[in-house]
Amino acid sequence: MFLPLRRQILRQVLSWATVSLMATLCPAQTQTPAQSTFFSTAAEEAYSTYQMSGDGDLWPSCWADDGNLYAANGDGKNFANTFYPMAVGKIAGEPPSMTGIFLAGDVGYNYSGSPYTDKPTGMACVNGALYLAFQNLNENTFEDAPAASIVESTDHGLTWSANPSAPMFGVPGNTADPAAYKFTTIFFLDYGQNYGNAIDGYVYAYGLDNDWRDQTAVYLARVPATSVLSRSTWEFFTGITGNAPSWSSDIAQKVAVLTDQRELYQTMFGTDCPADQKIVAQGGAVYDKPLQRYILATWGCATHEFYEAPQPWGPWSHFLSNDFGPLRLTENRGQYGISIPSKFISADGQALYLQSNVCCSGNSYTYSLRKLYLQTYTAASPANTLSTTNLAQAPGTRATSKSTHFGTLCATNCSDQINSGTVGLSEDDFDEEAKTVDWWGYTWPVPYNLNQVAYTTGTIFTDGGWYASDLRVQVRQDFQWIDVTGATVSPAYPYSSQAGSQTTYAFTFPATWGDGVRITGTPGGASYFTSIGQLAVYYANAAPGGNPGFSLAAAPFALSVAPGSSGTATLNIAPQNGFNRQVSFACSGLPSQASCSFSPATVTPDGTAAATTIMTISTTAATSARSGNPWPLLGSGSMLAFCLLLACGRKLPPCVLRRGLMLLLLAAGSAMASSCGAGGSASTRSPANPGTPAGNSTVTITATAGSGATAVSETATLSLTIQ
Repeated sequence: MFLPLRRQILRQVLSWATVSLMATLCPAQTQTPAQSTFFSTAAEEAYSTYQMSGDGDLWPSCWADDGNLYAANGDGKNFANTFYPMAVGKIAGEPPSMTGIFLAGDVGYNYSGSPYTDKPTGMACVNGALYLAFQNLNENTFEDAPAASIVESTDHGLTWSANPSAPMFGVPGNTADPAAYKFTTIFFLDYGQNYGNAIDGYVYAYGLDNDWRDQTAVYLARVPATSVLSRSTWEFFTGITGNAPSWSSDIAQKVAVLTDQRELYQTMFGTDCPADQKIVAQGGAVYDKPLQRYILATWGCATHEFYEAPQPWGPWSHFLSNDFGPLRLTENRGQYGISIPSKFISADGQALYLQSNVCCSGNSYTYSLRKLYLQTYTAASPANTLSTTNLAQAPGTRATSKSTHFGTLCATNCSDQINSGTVGLSEDDFDEEAKTVDWWGYTWPVPYNLNQVAYTTGTIFTDGGWYASDLRVQVRQDFQWIDVTGATVSPAYPYSSQAGSQTTYAFTFPATWGDGVRITGTPGGASYFTSIGQLAVYYANAAPGGNPGFSLAAAPFALSVAPGSSGTATLNIAPQNGFNRQVSFACSGLPSQASCSFSPATVTPDGTAAATTIMTISTTAATSARSGNPWPLLGSGSMLAFCLLLACGRKLPPCVLRRGLMLLLLAAGSAMASSCGAGGSASTRSPANPGTPAGNSTVTITATAGSGATAVSETATLSLTIQ
C-alpha cells in the first residue's frame, strides 16, 4: 500500500519543478491553466444561501480600517429607496447577521455618452482610503466597455474625489489609439483589512480588455499605494525575467498572467445561454493568508471558475469549474459579479464566502453570499480495510458532476442528496447542451481502497435520464481520472429508457484506490441528460446486490526482477454474494523468456472469506556464446568409428584398415572445411542466449471460475520491471 504514496510524492515534486521551470522560462502564462494540485477537494454552494435586503448587482467590496465592508452596486437602490446607476454602501457585521447602509450615489462619470452607463468593477481599502474602479458599459448590448477610471474616498465612502477630465484607461471614440479598450475592466486584489497583507508598497489590480465578459485573458497592473489615482505611476506585468516579474509603464507591452481559452457548451439546443461560452469575465481576486495562496474567481454564462497561484502574477492553476446549467433556478444558479471578500475567510483559510448576482430583480439581485469550501492536498496512502462502510459518507466527501439541474449536490452548507441514503430522490443534469459525456461521483481529501459502486437512477423522462453508451467507472489517481479495469455491472445496464427509475446497478471491479470515484458515459435521450437518485461506494467482500462473483487484487502492485531471478505477488480473491466456486489463474503480457506460475494452482473461496494464491514470475539469465569441438573427427559418430577401427584393426587386412582410416580423415576434413567461416576459424560456437530482456511490462492476471456461459472471470494488472 505504499505505492500510491510514492507516486503522489513524485507527482508533487514534479509539480513544484514544473512551476519553478515555468516561472523561470516563460514570459507569461499563455495556455489554458493546468489542473491544480494544491487542493484535494473544492465545492461551492449551489445558490446564494445568505441574501441581504437591498437592491442592485456586482457589489465589488473591500475591508476597511474601521472593520466594515464597503461595497458598490450597479443599477439599483443600494440600501436606500432611490435608483442609481452606481452607488456605494457600508456593510457591518458578518453572515448571517449583517446590516447595510447607503452612503453615496452617482459616484462615477460617463465618458462615453449614450448608450453607456457607469458600472462598478473593483474596490480597494488602502491606508484608510477607499478606491472604486468603474467602467462605461454599453447598456443595450453589455458587450462594449471603452473606458474605465478610479475615484477615491478619504471619509469612508461619504464623499468621493472629482472625476478626471479623461478616463484613466481606454480612449472612447478613438479605436485606433493603442490604448483603446485596454484594461477597461478593473478589479483590485483583496489583500485583507486595510490592505494589511500586502507583500510590498503597491496596490495590485487585475484587468480585462474590451469588455467585462466573454474574454480569454486576465492582465495585471500595480501602482504605488501612495499614488493610485496617478495614471503615470501605473505599471503593467510584462513577463518573468529570471525568477522575478517584469513591469512596464507602457500598457501596450502588457502580457496576460492568466489565459483560459476554453469555450463551454459548444452545442446547445436551448436558448438560456449561448453556445461556445468563454469563461473569463469581471471577477474577484483575494489573498487567502492562512493558506498563503491567491484565489481568482471568474464566470461564464453557466459556470463559476476558480484558479489558485502562489504569487499575484501566477503561475495560475485551475481547481474548480462549478456548472449550474443555464436555467438559473432559485436554488441552483451562479452568474456574474463574483468576488470573495477577505473579511469572511475562516481562520484556517478553507471556508470562504463568495458574492454573485442574478439579473435583474428579486432573489440574488442584492448583496448575496454563498459558501466556498476548500481542502488542501496532502499526499497519503489508502488505509481503509474491507468493511460495509459507504465511503460516499466519509468525512470531507464532495459530490461532483458535469452539471446539475436542481443543485442538490451542494445545497445549503454543501449538503449532498445523492449520498443521503434516502430512497426516491432524483437529480439530473438537464442543461440544454447536446453533451457527449457526463458523470456523477465524489472526491475525497484522502485516498481510499474501493471495489464496488452502486448507482441508483433518478427519474427517467421521455427525453432523457439514462446513459446511451459507454457507462463505466473511473477513479482519480494523482489528479487524473482513469478507467477501472475488469468492472462488471449487475443487472446488465440496458442503455435505454428501460434503465428504469429508482433502479440500482451494482458495479464490481478489482480492488483499486483513488481520492475520487465516478460513473461516466454518454447521456441518452433527445435532451442528452442522465439522472441519479443515490451513489454508494464500498470496499467490501459482498456487493450490495447482484450475482455471486469475486474481486481480484494483486499485492504488491509492481515487481522489479533481475534476469535469472524471480519475484512473487499475492493474489487476493474476495468472494461476493456467496461465491464459492473453484478459481484458476493465468497471466499474459510477460516479456520473452519469462513465465508465471501459481501456488496453489487453484483456490476455492468459502463464500465469505478471501482466498489467496502466490504468483511467481520467473525470468531467464543471459548466457554468452560457448566454443564447440574444433575437431569434428572427435564428434560422437566419428569417434565411435575410429575406436572400432583401432579395436578391430589387428583382424582386418592392411588395405581395408588403410581405406577406413583414409575415409575417416576425408570426412573430418570435409566437416572442418564446412565449419570454417569467412574469418577462416575452424571452431564451432553455440549461439548466445540473451535471456529475459530489460524493460517494463504490464502483466495481466486472469482468474476464471467455470467455463462457457456460466464462467466468471476477473483481471488485475501488475507492473513488471526487468532490471
